[in-house]
Amino acid sequence: MIANELIKKTEYDFLRMNPDLKNVIYLTLSGSHGYGTNNENSDADLRGVLIEDIDYGLDYLLWNGEETRYEYSAVFADGDWIVSEFDGRNFYPDAVSQLMPILTGVIDVDSIRAEALYQLFSETFDWQELEHMSGGHDEFYWGLIAYTAALMGDTARLDSYLESVAREGWGHSTSFGAMDLAMRAGVGCFFLFHHDPEHSDAKLFDNLDKTRAYQAMMSDRGPMRIELASEGLTLDI
Repeated sequence: MIANELIKKTEYDFLRMNPDLKNVIYLTLSGSHGYGTNNENSDADLRGVLIEDIDYGLDYLLWNGEETRYEYSAVFADGDWIVSEFDGRNFYPDAVSQLMPILTGVIDVDSIRAEALYQLFSETFDWQELEHMSGGHDEFYWGLIAYTAALMGDTARLDSYLESVAREGWGHSTSFGAMDLAMRAGVGCFFLFHHDPEHSDAKLFDNLDKTRAYQAMMSDRGPMRIELASEGLTLDI
């Protein structure tokens, strides 16, 4: 009864006016009133339970506005959720998980945040060319990414993805996959060759820049020179 009288006072208007407290499910007296040891001079303390909604969690707890990303990533493994701080070098789960609020409808596809998240992901990774795919269980990532592209209206990357899927099994690895294997093997000089005849010079040099950028993120595996192979090129060993 005392609690009901307290929250009607103007100093407790914040409990009704603050939108972040809209999901209070339990409120009771604490302190001396709660333990029955109060007297006429005792202060009244209120304690309660709040269920935070998903929007609050994403907007106020996880969103990093300066870097246009969410702070954490999570992956379900061995029967439990594993949560870790965001690492931009990890394609999955870190980078891919940034798209999940778009895919699941938690944020609107027409929102500024959705556009920023999708563009940052697509500019960092050439997912539409199946880069980072090693086969096996990880192939489902690309279906999720492609569906996100469809939601975002990115028909150019979506069409490129479908073309890449159609070419899957031709026998050539992506530049990222080949570079990763070379770095693991301790190769000192790595040349990109067997280029797609439909790729322009600009496309080849763009691929070279992105491969070098990926190498920089994986620099803990040791230095390696990366170049484009070209007709007439000679190399002194």
